[in-house]
Amino acid sequence: MQAAAALAVARAPVVRAPTGPACFAFGRRVARAPRPVSGVRLTDGAAEALAELLPLLLCGEESAVLAFGARAARDSLDAAACARLERIRREEVVHGLLLQRLQTALPATVLEPSLRTRMRRFFIMLTDRDPGRYFARIAGLDSAVCIVLGALRGRRSPLGGDAAVAATFARIHRDEARHVDAARGIALAYAPASRGLDAAVETRRHLVELLRARGGAFERLGVDADLLFERLGTVSRGIFA
Repeated sequence: MQAAAALAVARAPVVRAPTGPACFAFGRRVARAPRPVSGVRLTDGAAEALAELLPLLLCGEESAVLAFGARAARDSLDAAACARLERIRREEVVHGLLLQRLQTALPATVLEPSLRTRMRRFFIMLTDRDPGRYFARIAGLDSAVCIVLGALRGRRSPLGGDAAVAATFARIHRDEARHVDAARGIALAYAPASRGLDAAVETRRHLVELLRARGGAFERLGVDADLLFERLGTVSRGIFA
């Protein structure tokens, strides 16, 4: 039994996915690259499923770097708010680096050009010169990321069996919860709660359409994809209370 279990564990697959931008390029000088991951203790199926999901998560992190650093949305903010957004932007850079390091220990996978185009279009559509609408969309998106990470860290997920994966997702999950608070606070300072909620709901609806392309990968990681997408499609009014 022990030998069979050992054979089921994927330790540093021979074919590695290259690191690099998934959807958007951004500078790395603001963060020191974390130490490389030499391998992951995941079954072949779990490693392949995670490899399919990482490019989508990376697109989100790259977009967040741009979102929290967007000059047009920051022009009307005070110095304290801009400084807070800069700290968040730096954290998002670190998140991208952490996910890229995990990617080096997983099987190579390809983000289909059509899906990459749809992802880029989705994140570009989030932009808005109105800080209220813009940061309401970011709050809706980041709260969705928290739901996705919570599902991937659930009891049925095999990802908790690897220390590097578990630590990476735990850190990103913790940080994203704070980012939701920051984006929500800015949104409410510039727009009524009802308008913020509408913007977040629309953002979530488009996100679900994209994530459906990876429903099978979620299922292989112990996540009920239909239930996940249903949760993502519903934005709690408490976010903008």
